[in-house]
Amino acid sequence: MRTLVWVLIFVAIVGGFVAHRRSTSDVASQSATATQTAALPVAPREVSEHNWARHSLDRAADVKRQVVEGRKADEVP
Repeated sequence: MRTLVWVLIFVAIVGGFVAHRRSTSDVASQSATATQTAALPVAPREVSEHNWARHSLDRAADVKRQVVEGRKADEVP
């Protein structure tokens, strides 16, 4: 019974290594393709919704601009 547990643990560890190896090789091939297409002149892309840090910074800047514009509109001369 103990042998079965050790075999299952070993199989899980090896499976994790194989899955990690496959994911890094996919990323490497995508990276090579991206560098080839990066040489082409491309207009700046919109911020990806998955890039949460950049998205939050852009959203904060938009809100700041809206507040400034709103305060300017509310001023009484």
